[in-house]
Amino acid sequence: MSTPAEYRQRAAECLRLSATTNDPEVRTILVTLAQSWVALAGQVEGRLSGMAEAVSGLATDVPD
Repeated sequence: MSTPAEYRQRAAECLRLSATTNDPEVRTILVTLAQSWVALAGQVEGRLSGMAEAVSGLATDVPD
C-alpha cells in the first residue's frame, strides 16, 4: 500500500499535467483524477488513524 503522501504526490503530478494541456477534456480528466488521489489519501489517513486508536485502546486494556 502506498502512503497518503505518495497519493498526494500523484495528485500534484496530475494537476501539473493538467496545466500543460490545451485540451479541456483532458484537463478535466486530470483534475478529477487529482481529486480522487487526494480523497484516497484522506481515506487511508482515516484508516491509519482508526488503527492507531485501536492499538492504543488495546494497550490500555492490558491487565496489570
